[in-house]
Order: sequence, then C-alpha cells, then structure tokens
Amino acid sequence: VWRFAPDAPLAQRPKGGTIQVAYPANRIKYSYDRKSNSYLRSVTREDKQIDAATGKRVHPKNVVVMLMRFAPLNDGSPKKRLEADVVGKGKAWIATNGKTIVGTWRKKSLTAPTQFFDADGKPVTLTVGQTFIQVLPLGSKVTVKDGKVPPPVQHAISGRSGGILN
Repeated sequence: VWRFAPDAPLAQRPKGGTIQVAYPANRIKYSYDRKSNSYLRSVTREDKQIDAATGKRVHPKNVVVMLMRFAPLNDGSPKKRLEADVVGKGKAWIATNGKTIVGTWRKKSLTAPTQFFDADGKPVTLTVGQTFIQVLPLGSKVTVKDGKVPPPVQHAISGRSGGILN
C-alpha cells in the first residue's frame, strides 16, 4: 500500500536536519546523514543506537512520527499500561530524503493498512529501505529542524583568452 521510490540524487538532498521525540523514559533523536540518505538514530542512555545483530549504527531511510489517542488498557495489570487507538486519523510527520512532510496518517479498520498523506491529502512516497515509526500521544512535542540543500556547484573552466566560462 505504501509507495516507494529510489534515493533522491545527492544534489537534491539537504545537509543537516534533525527529528526529536520524547517518551517518559527516554528521548529519540534522528540526525539526517546526506551521504547515506538515512537518519542516524540516537537514544538517551545509549547515545548512538547500535543494532545488536549487525554491530552497525541504526539508520532507517524513513522516519514517521504519528500522534494518536491513548487510553488505559484496563487489562487488570498494576503497570497502568496504555493502549493506542490505531483506527482513525491524526497528525504525522513523514521524513524521507532529508525532508520532513507535515501531514496525516489514516487507518480505516484494525485490518486496514496505515496510510500517510501530505498536507494536500496526496499519498506520500517513501524511500526504498527501512522505515521507523514513532507513535506518541496527542499533544506530544515533536521537534523538526530541516537541513538546507546546498547550492549547485559551479565549475570554472579557464579558456585560452584567460576568461572564465560558467
């Protein structure tokens, strides 16, 4: 159901950019890496998150942050666990190719797929690769700092007359 496309060309990718979310026990930060076109994940207490299976830094190609309504699970446990209301729609931040789209998520039923849309209601295209989804309660703070696409590199070529051609 999700749409995927290859990595954006390097010249179209921004430099820098971060996404930060907070949970009661820790904070998650994604720092965009232009070269790999992925988001380097850091977690408080761990700093740079390392995949135990590969020994490499966790770096998904896409990061989605969804705000949802939460309520007590009421399962009899003294742990006061919460349950997310995953059916419906809500605000979402969809980060791919170094850019973050503020849009919405929608899910029609428990068995229906979750879909992501931009501010105009058009389906979002993700980058081929791993996608991490962060689910937060309504009203949670999400901090996004966009990177900047560097200007195109202009190469100066020296001509016989000594002039510069662009």
